[in-house]
Amino acid sequence: MIISSLLLVLASAPGDGPCTNEQAYKTPGRWLPASDDTAMADRTFPRAEYKTLNAKADRAIELLKKSIPDLTGLDAKAYRSIRGDSYVKDGPVKFGVNSLYLSYYCVPAKGYMASIAGTVQPGGETGTWIYIDFNGLNWLANERMMFTGFKTTKGNAILFMPKSGGTLRGFELLLPDIHHGKRSEEAMVLAPEGKSPYKPLSREKFLLARQAYAEQQKRPEEAAKIAAMIAAMSPEDREAQAVVKDYYALDPAKIFVPESGGGTPLATISHAFFDVKGSRSAIRMITVYWSWDQDVPTKVALIKQFKENFDFEALKKMIEE
Repeated sequence: MIISSLLLVLASAPGDGPCTNEQAYKTPGRWLPASDDTAMADRTFPRAEYKTLNAKADRAIELLKKSIPDLTGLDAKAYRSIRGDSYVKDGPVKFGVNSLYLSYYCVPAKGYMASIAGTVQPGGETGTWIYIDFNGLNWLANERMMFTGFKTTKGNAILFMPKSGGTLRGFELLLPDIHHGKRSEEAMVLAPEGKSPYKPLSREKFLLARQAYAEQQKRPEEAAKIAAMIAAMSPEDREAQAVVKDYYALDPAKIFVPESGGGTPLATISHAFFDVKGSRSAIRMITVYWSWDQDVPTKVALIKQFKENFDFEALKKMIEE
């Protein structure tokens, strides 16, 4: 391995002819050191107790490294993160592991500094990440997965529930956004059996939120029509989950449309799920999210390794620890 690496470096050195993509993709990679991210940690959680969270994050890092035995063509970094406030007062602390993957690439022979032109270089930017988040939805509850038109009458954010992508090794696979430019992304939410951090938003609560918004915007006629719409609904329809296509229509048939017709199921974060007694460092649920560059062979191979090898069962066993 050492000899082959040396030969590759020599072969791609300036003055020996331009490198090739094949050389870049065959460059031996490694895990690089990385610093912890605690700058935006929950300030109500004592710093002295970070060691408990870090020990759990280290176990997740070991599972991650074990699942990716071959780093040919890329370097990797994994670091511990304690970031964001709990969803409820004095609730489970949000923490986890962020990992990024940097492909080696061939610098074109023309248009670049002579010191690197035509050589294989390590990448500095990436669209390929794997996140393991404890006690939070992270990317599944960011701005792109959130309806920004208005909130519930209690002031809670309304989330778009990710689509189901079938199963991966016995666990439900989620598709936050099938394609995002030249990137793909998938996710998994691990929680105790029969429980979920999502709370489905009912049709009635969605319409009440719309009504309140119309009143806030001083549109009384619209608010009155929404109130009449609610009054005409059966109890079953009021309690049914809001699967919405046209968020501002005044016809129920245009608002509530099944997923097969383009509707999106809506939910809020279940505060009851996180409002539990016990240690704040205990793990209530886990979100695993990964995104990757589709057009880089080394990134595609990396994600394939991860999906085939990662021990999701061992990770799930960390819940309630």
